[in-house]
Amino acid sequence: ANASPYVRSDKPYSYMVSFENDSTATAPAQRVIITDTLDKSVFDVSTFKAVGFGFGDTTYMFKKSDGDTVNIDLRPDKQAIVQVYYQLDENSGILTWTFQTLDPNTYQPVEGVDDGFLPPDKKAPEGEGNILYSISPLAGLTEGTEIKNSAHIVFDWNAAIPTDTWENITDNIIPESAVNTLPEYEVDKDFTVSWKGSDEGSGIFSYTVFVSRSEEHTSEL
Repeated sequence: ANASPYVRSDKPYSYMVSFENDSTATAPAQRVIITDTLDKSVFDVSTFKAVGFGFGDTTYMFKKSDGDTVNIDLRPDKQAIVQVYYQLDENSGILTWTFQTLDPNTYQPVEGVDDGFLPPDKKAPEGEGNILYSISPLAGLTEGTEIKNSAHIVFDWNAAIPTDTWENITDNIIPESAVNTLPEYEVDKDFTVSWKGSDEGSGIFSYTVFVSRSEEHTSEL
């Protein structure tokens, strides 16, 4: 769960979906498919942007020239190519990312049980991976709108594994605060300063109080 779910809705949200081939797995994963259904009632799917992905010790950030498919050559460490591609159906909001291990000679999916790209995670992060993307909420959402997102992950041809649900709540109204009125002059060196504030949604986390001090010097002519 998100410890501080209140966020503005006038900027893109960044999401990371992580996956792991369990350390008890008997073979490397040949294919990983991540499906994330983006709620079109809160997300503007036209603003989707693929940011990057990673697996093991490989991290890749998408470039404008990449399109929707990237091939990562694992040679010479492993005779394989990992093809990573994504698809977004703007009508349904279904986002799909696929990691597929290919034979570098034929560019066909590998067939050997030990030929997969993602080994069991016996020595982290060798069996771990992730995808990164950003998307903006729809304009004009009602203050306090809940924005939830989760995904499903399939290793090879096994059953889908759901991720945790990440929840944000829109909060665009800025907090207000002020120091309570003080006399124009204070005779005592010690006096009490107090302040107050209000904020809809997340509430006020803390106050920062600034103090200005000036001194007057009198000299005898």
